Amino acid sequence: MWKTFLIFVSLCFLIFNYNTALGAGHEKDIIIEQKEVTKVELELIFVAGKLTLSGGAKNLMEGKFLYQEKEPKIVYDPLGDHGYLYMEQRNEASVKKRSVWNVLLHRHIPLAMHIATGGSEAKLDFRDITIEKLLLENGVGDTVIYLNGNYQTGFESWIHGGVGNIKIILPKDIGVIVKTKNDRGTIKAKDFIEKEKNIYVNEQYGKAGVLIDVEVTMGIGEVELVLANNH
Repeated sequence: MWKTFLIFVSLCFLIFNYNTALGAGHEKDIIIEQKEVTKVELELIFVAGKLTLSGGAKNLMEGKFLYQEKEPKIVYDPLGDHGYLYMEQRNEASVKKRSVWNVLLHRHIPLAMHIATGGSEAKLDFRDITIEKLLLENGVGDTVIYLNGNYQTGFESWIHGGVGNIKIILPKDIGVIVKTKNDRGTIKAKDFIEKEKNIYVNEQYGKAGVLIDVEVTMGIGEVELVLANNH
């Protein structure tokens, strides 16, 4: 289902100028208060525009949303000691009408995240977020992903590329393994050791007590793996 959705979005955005100006729109601040939960499942669907996501919120979610006609659909359902947060950019009358989202998530509540983008420019900063697991699906556009947090527990992440470039910043001082599946893209991983064909690790792999396990399925474009200090 998600794969079909992303293919459809990709085809739409290949036939128009992605750099269409945003123009005037509506702005809305939305807050989901912090809940007494042990973890939250987040599903975020962003079709077109600019998405900035990071941690450090006092509440579960704090967002500023600029949209053209249809305001975002945001629903929070408490499920006992767990929660489910659904965020969707609704389709506008024209695919050229883009949105700008700035989303902050709580730092300490563990999050199992599924984020799907269509034709967008995305900056996804997970350094101040407690990650349980992470699935990212990229449609059309360039994405920067910060995973160089000072994590106390390891996690698995799956990143699926579409059409565009993806830059993934990973920590030096935590064990990292990246497994890549190459379709028609290219990979740059000069900071890493190629353990086996299409498998890259850092120097702390097998030594550190925390492991970040990333699987990257490449589309059309370039994936760049970079090591940086823990933040």
